[in-house]
Amino acid sequence: MVKVDFLLPETDSSDQEVDEDDAFNQETPQSGVDSSDSQKSTATWSVELLSDTPSSCQRSISACMIDPFQTLPIEVDEATNQLLHFYGQDIYWQTAYALSDKIKPSIKGSWEYQTGLSMTRLHTLMGRSALHQLRMNENLAPASRRALETAALKHQGDALAVLRKKVALGPNADRKEVLTACISLATFEQRYGKRETSYLHFGVARDIVRQLGFRGGLHDRLREEQALWFEGIYSDPLASFLWAKEDASRRFKWLKSLLKEVDRLWRDRHLLPSHLRVAFINVGTRLHFLCRRTEKRLISIYGDIDDSISQQRCVLIFVCIIMGLYGQVDDANTLSPTPELAAVIGAIGAYASWIEEKLVEHDLGPADSAADLLWIMLQNYRELKPRDSNDAEMQVLKKLKIEGCQWRACGIANLVKYFPEKRQSELKDWLLAFLEGRKYRRWKDVSGFAFNYVSDEQEEL
Repeated sequence: MVKVDFLLPETDSSDQEVDEDDAFNQETPQSGVDSSDSQKSTATWSVELLSDTPSSCQRSISACMIDPFQTLPIEVDEATNQLLHFYGQDIYWQTAYALSDKIKPSIKGSWEYQTGLSMTRLHTLMGRSALHQLRMNENLAPASRRALETAALKHQGDALAVLRKKVALGPNADRKEVLTACISLATFEQRYGKRETSYLHFGVARDIVRQLGFRGGLHDRLREEQALWFEGIYSDPLASFLWAKEDASRRFKWLKSLLKEVDRLWRDRHLLPSHLRVAFINVGTRLHFLCRRTEKRLISIYGDIDDSISQQRCVLIFVCIIMGLYGQVDDANTLSPTPELAAVIGAIGAYASWIEEKLVEHDLGPADSAADLLWIMLQNYRELKPRDSNDAEMQVLKKLKIEGCQWRACGIANLVKYFPEKRQSELKDWLLAFLEGRKYRRWKDVSGFAFNYVSDEQEEL
């Protein structure tokens, strides 16, 4: 573990809580890669690439598809090229993160983002590639197995060495690059190494996030999506680079506020005409598979992605978006069938229909995992363009900052991970009953949702 305490000067705790909606105005992080090769124009590299005789590694796996202008800040020999190539294959994403084979993650996001922001990140990804190949190919020849094991150890060591070099710059270090490196090493250690070491990396990442402002260090879209994704697929509440125990107070207020909003809206909707009391999730749609039982179901070949936790995140995202849309209507208007209310209800239906279209497009249904739906909700929401919506409904959707709803749901979900399983299940069932339009039932105690952190064994709440 690399200590970076000296990199992070003391700050007033009052400055640590930054308005999440302002974080997208932060400056985009710089690459931090400083080499003469990366200074060359793509035109120059393309001329050289065409004039040079292809190397053996380019002929074997076509390295030019991965690094067409030879801009990666390392030499891509045959072994490295093989690691890069495997990481970019669909099979890696489908098996490592339990994504359906219908879903095709963007390789552009992988290379231009992940390798450009941090050399540590690049080495970590290659270490992941080697270890994942070992997991997927148990019958490898001894020589191939030794080569992959050696590559994994080498790249893990190189990742730590690069991070130490960056940290040694002290106040002159690029904190966003260090943040990317710490998150990368934390998630690597969580799956392939020691949990205790991963928690140390997560802790350093949280400190840097607070220094930069809540989402300042996660500003660019791809880093933001990665943050939301990893916060939403693991059941371990300590494996977080955004939230910690000291953040509980504010997140707990979010939860209680959400419960009150849902309780009030659910009760008031029963006073509206029947055509305005439609369910948010209809039984006959593919989206309804969100309501199935997933307790104790672990997915991915590592068995470390919790399907129930992913479902919980999807439910909370949907509920937060619904409440955000209703927040545009005056409280008095939620009890009367006004055009404004009709536009909000239509906008919610349009959002649900848009997700349904994505599920149909990717041919996803009850047999697939909640992680597939979570991926769709996180990766595509900026392209939200429902076909079944009128101008009034689209205006309502445009006013809503959906990314803010995503982050609110993220904070609440991470807090809920600390609850006993029985309490988590009760909360999810209550919210699903609301989404399905079932008969109103009041939450046991909306104003006094008891909660506290405990170390190992959860107290019954």
